Amino acid sequence: MKWQGKQYSQKWYLFIIYGLLILILLVIFFVFTYSHYRKNALKDASKDLENMCASVESSVRTQLDNISSISMNIVYSNAIKMNFREFSTSYQKYAAAPSDQAASREKAMAIHDIVTAMIGAYQSASGINLYTMDGSCVEAGYWLRTTSVDLELLPWYSQTLALNGHKYITAPVVNKELPAKGENQKSQKFISLVRLFLDSDGTPEGIVEVVQDCDTIFSLSSQLEHQNPDSHVFIYNNRQELVYPYAPNSSYPDYYSIITQASVPENQAGVISTGSSGKFLYSYQTIEGYDWTVILVRPQSAFYKSLSLFRTTFFLIGAFSILVTLFLCFFISKHLTVPLEKLTAATGKITINRVLDEKKVNLTSADSSIKELSLLCESIRSMYEKLRSTSQEVLLSKSEETRAKFQAAQSLINPPFSL
Repeated sequence: MKWQGKQYSQKWYLFIIYGLLILILLVIFFVFTYSHYRKNALKDASKDLENMCASVESSVRTQLDNISSISMNIVYSNAIKMNFREFSTSYQKYAAAPSDQAASREKAMAIHDIVTAMIGAYQSASGINLYTMDGSCVEAGYWLRTTSVDLELLPWYSQTLALNGHKYITAPVVNKELPAKGENQKSQKFISLVRLFLDSDGTPEGIVEVVQDCDTIFSLSSQLEHQNPDSHVFIYNNRQELVYPYAPNSSYPDYYSIITQASVPENQAGVISTGSSGKFLYSYQTIEGYDWTVILVRPQSAFYKSLSLFRTTFFLIGAFSILVTLFLCFFISKHLTVPLEKLTAATGKITINRVLDEKKVNLTSADSSIKELSLLCESIRSMYEKLRSTSQEVLLSKSEETRAKFQAAQSLINPPFSL
């Protein structure tokens, strides 16, 4: 059965086959290279986020340990306890007899001096308040004054009593009486660490409150956000309250709930989706001893933005390489098929008249650097020469045979006369 399919030029056949093959290989190479680079970039970004998260966790833990140590030193200071007991007694008498005002103030001054020695000249805490169980208060540290308060109206009072000597850390609250630092000057928010101090029988004698500026506790968090505008830090306390940013924006998603539902373990980066906000790269870590959670997030769009220049350059180079490759394939296919086209044109001119005409020149060479094509051309030229030689010999033989037959016939018609 004769093949009826569509036929193609050898030049285009070679160009299409080899061009597509090289094109596919180049596309695979470029896609693999870009995917590998993108994967490594994502890995580096994840590692960077994990390191930042660990740094923030260490910084916040150090600040919390500092105010916790101050409160413990106060709780276990016999000098403060003794002066505080005497202050409480004198203050109660002062309420009934103003003549005890000097004694009360003297004990408050003694407490203030001891507290100042503890927190140092650079004020490692913004303020320290000591409360008696009946509501008398000594404000030491930044201020030195005595007041009376209703403890039950304080938001942390019932929780502090329930902890029976263990620390309670409040959420950020506004306190306009204390000087704020840095970015906190607008918000003026402070965090307090509160605990009971007990006598030898375990009976509460009073409450110590160590107040610290939010800018001091979260200084590294603010610094990292300034240095990395596309990254955001979120810190939740043990009651899942957002304590940083301490000037919260209502548009922030609840990242704590999101990560608790995710399967990525602590101290490892992962990707989460927040619905309309898109996908985020995140890492989280728990502050040991306080059960606070530090979360760092970076939008995936911001991360891939750093790849845009590389992607554009990479694809331009890839497109240029593909065009050059296709041009070379076309040039090579053309170079391969030109000798065949010449040979086809030459063989198309072979006719019986050309073979028999001695004046016609022989077939021209294909001028190919390819050995097989040169051998093919030489074989056809040799065949052409043999055909010409054989045809001339056959014609000569036919001519001689015809002439001999003609002479024989002539001799029969005109026999020779005998003498």
